[in-house]
Amino acid sequence: MIPGGFDDGTLEEPDDTSVALALQQTRVSADSEPEKPLFKYIPLPSPFTVRLVSLDYTAEFAAPLEFDFKYFDRDTAVCEDESYDAVSHVWGEPEFDHHIYCRGTKAVLKITAAVDRMLRHFRRKLGSRPLWIDAICLNQADEVEKRIQVPKMGAIYHQARSVHIWLGDTNPNITDAFRTLHNIALRRMQLPQLAHVVMIVLQNAPANETSGDDAIEQIQALLHNPWFQRRWVIQEASFSHDTVAHCGESSIRWTWLADGLHALRQVQQIINFDEVALNALRVSGAIGRDPGTILEILWQFHGSLCSDAQDRIFAICGLANDLKEPWMTSEDDPRAILKYSNHWADNYTLLAQHSIKEGNLVAILRHLSSFGTLWKSDSSRASWVPNWSADRAHSSKEILGPYDLAKSVDLYGFPEISQVEHRKILMLHGKRLGNVSHVYPQWPTNTSMIKLAEYLNNLCRNSQGQRASFRTIESLLGMLCLCLRFSENAHNVFTPSFTTRKHEPSEMTPEETLLMFALDLYRAPFSCHGHTEIAESTWPWTSIELREFERQTQYVQRFMDNMLSWGQTDAHDAMADAHGSEDNSATQEHPSWDTLLARRRAMILYLASETGRAKIKASFEVFLQDVAEMMDGRVLFRCKEDESRESGPSEYFIGSSDVQENDIVIQLTKPRAHLRDEEVGLLRSPAFLFRPFFGGGTVSWSEVELRSSQRMFRFVGSCYAYGVTEEFDAEQEPFSFAVI
Repeated sequence: MIPGGFDDGTLEEPDDTSVALALQQTRVSADSEPEKPLFKYIPLPSPFTVRLVSLDYTAEFAAPLEFDFKYFDRDTAVCEDESYDAVSHVWGEPEFDHHIYCRGTKAVLKITAAVDRMLRHFRRKLGSRPLWIDAICLNQADEVEKRIQVPKMGAIYHQARSVHIWLGDTNPNITDAFRTLHNIALRRMQLPQLAHVVMIVLQNAPANETSGDDAIEQIQALLHNPWFQRRWVIQEASFSHDTVAHCGESSIRWTWLADGLHALRQVQQIINFDEVALNALRVSGAIGRDPGTILEILWQFHGSLCSDAQDRIFAICGLANDLKEPWMTSEDDPRAILKYSNHWADNYTLLAQHSIKEGNLVAILRHLSSFGTLWKSDSSRASWVPNWSADRAHSSKEILGPYDLAKSVDLYGFPEISQVEHRKILMLHGKRLGNVSHVYPQWPTNTSMIKLAEYLNNLCRNSQGQRASFRTIESLLGMLCLCLRFSENAHNVFTPSFTTRKHEPSEMTPEETLLMFALDLYRAPFSCHGHTEIAESTWPWTSIELREFERQTQYVQRFMDNMLSWGQTDAHDAMADAHGSEDNSATQEHPSWDTLLARRRAMILYLASETGRAKIKASFEVFLQDVAEMMDGRVLFRCKEDESRESGPSEYFIGSSDVQENDIVIQLTKPRAHLRDEEVGLLRSPAFLFRPFFGGGTVSWSEVELRSSQRMFRFVGSCYAYGVTEEFDAEQEPFSFAVI
């Protein structure tokens, strides 16, 4: 038996009516409080001493709350009998309109309504067992006490005999969810097919009698509980030796609850959970396991709520396997990496500095690209420090998407951090890809297809505004497909097959050729005829005459030449589908040039036909929808062309929406040699944007001037460059520069 009358996995049914009536009778407003003095905290005698709440037991739910403080020295406790239980809970609204009476001091301590209800339930469940509750046992108004005790909270929960998770008042949906998850945890050990087990339990679970919600809605109600959204709970529950979750009078051991939730995580692709529920599943999955380094934890749980910027690190640093030594967060140790007495931005800087010195610059670059930089919220702060007080960008927006940067790329040189006057300077090494010369308007969203075609037509012009060449179109489409591959959110047929390197027309794959043809066809009303007003109802392509594609112009000839590299079977099958006949010449092993040319001409005419246009339109519009989603928060921009380099990157870049003209694009990493060719092409594309710190206007970026002047820059964001070749990588030497 568990003290308090609980069996492993046994659920105690709540008495909804009695609880609701008792709560209604016991709400005490500030105006009706008894005239007793307010409680005053006495400073703790040592850093290892904690206060414990000892409640007066009564079975009557509505009876006034009374308690005494006990003082417990964690450093001298030697047996379980001297221990205590800890509570993990959500404070609720910060309105302290309830109170609890301290018998020892004959004073009242103000508490929130949520804490009041929690104490009334625990008084009946746990009796007078000593409890550590942060809302009461920690003097929230004493900054000296907080800077000592907060870094030790992981140890406080670890030393507790049991941890009680409080999920709030009785909720029929959560009670039913407890039962369902308990059944899933039981049955998954009996049957081998996990998905089958989960679906059987969910389908057979009865709907709630009150709400009518089914099992999935009940579990989603549990996962939407504020406790799962709170950042501190990961540490509080992870360090516990014995954990019980409570919702009103219902309880379940955490081992059963976690087992059921783990089963749901494994089959979440067949259950339509929303993002809040999915985040709760991630939190539950991390509890009790090694979640990794501090940077990995900050990354994984960026969405977990924490109102204090300082606590966004201290709520999880006790879990980090690279910050486990007590001296690392000690107030008294000069070697400490983090101190609660520091300003939160100073701790962010110290953590970034420590991570870079430990060889984690690549991870810091990833965090900078997704969390943003600290100097954007405070211009006096370093731009190379991530702003961990913010949520990071969605995974589809981060640099490199699914790739493990640390295992995939190397730096061009070792970073160094030095103090220059009152600033900390980060010295980096990289290769310049260009200076930003033009930033395009935001990608159009929720607009007409005509406007989008006009936007695409304006993009498909070179830096002098001249009509598109093969290289311009290939560069734009290659850039878009490259970013879509990193986003992991592409549904179109073109993205997986578009290569990551620049190539000549004769090397185009069928899909690449079709995508380029679709783009030109899509914007043809603007590029071919110069129309300024085209009716939405008659567009796209109804105004295009076939003679535009039959004429032996450079435009058509280019695409016909590209089509020659298309496999003859593909062309034959498409024509057979269109005309319902077979072309016996497709079986020839070596068809003549005239035969191939005739087929390609027929294919172009077919694509320009009503049937062909419909197929292109359907597939290309899926592509454009993917691009619109991917471009949210990003912009296309050009860099100045360097005519002295024959193997530089393409003219298009995609990057942070904060980019400005004259920002500099620098590549800081290179792919490792053991990677496949396709991975090498992808991993050559990430680059970073920096902004000159001193002066304005155009700056000369030659390596000699950079080395001699030691110009300083600020980190702006990340970007992608399409077509960075091996020749370019070999011909340019890295240069050094300073980032403040």
